Amino acid sequence: MRASLFRTLLGIAAGLVLAATPSHAQEDEEGSRFAVKGRGLAPCSALVDAYRDETPDRFLFAGWLNGYLTALQQTDPETFDLAPWQSTDFLVRYTLRYCGKNPDRPFFAAAATLATALREHRLTEPSDLILIRAEGRQGRYYQETLRQVEERLNALGLAQVDVDGTFTRESYNALKAFQRRHELEVTGLPDLPTLLKLFAPEPAAAD
Repeated sequence: MRASLFRTLLGIAAGLVLAATPSHAQEDEEGSRFAVKGRGLAPCSALVDAYRDETPDRFLFAGWLNGYLTALQQTDPETFDLAPWQSTDFLVRYTLRYCGKNPDRPFFAAAATLATALREHRLTEPSDLILIRAEGRQGRYYQETLRQVEERLNALGLAQVDVDGTFTRESYNALKAFQRRHELEVTGLPDLPTLLKLFAPEPAAAD
């Protein structure tokens, strides 16, 4: 117990030391220069090591990533939520894939790549949270996300439901049909595995 607490405190202390180090200038693809602080300066290999070894550092990376996305949302008038349904675990694992291929790049570069990928399904305006109960489970989802789900289900020919984000019984049944088709757990909820499959790009048609 004491050893575990010591490792946790050591990881936090290391994060504070890194956060106190001078900022390093970075330049994005548009040539804008800016300072990066804290965990954003760490090499991608440090993220990979932290998750491989399950050290407390992984929580510091996850916290930095959430803070980075929040800052982008605050400063971009065309964005309300970059990750309206993606979990923190999913976001970190996306950056892990990037970092596994680019171990010498700064963690900031992985975060910036993630932010770019998230823009396609971001929310541009505030949206109410809707509580959905199904199969003994429940979850809260943005009404706009539910509207996009209904729109996608209609486009796939699984139903012809009103695209308004109210998620009626028809929407629920259509989503279950989609889950069965793709051998997903049939929950009737727009959970993370279902949304990832639902919004995945269509495979290119063979010539």
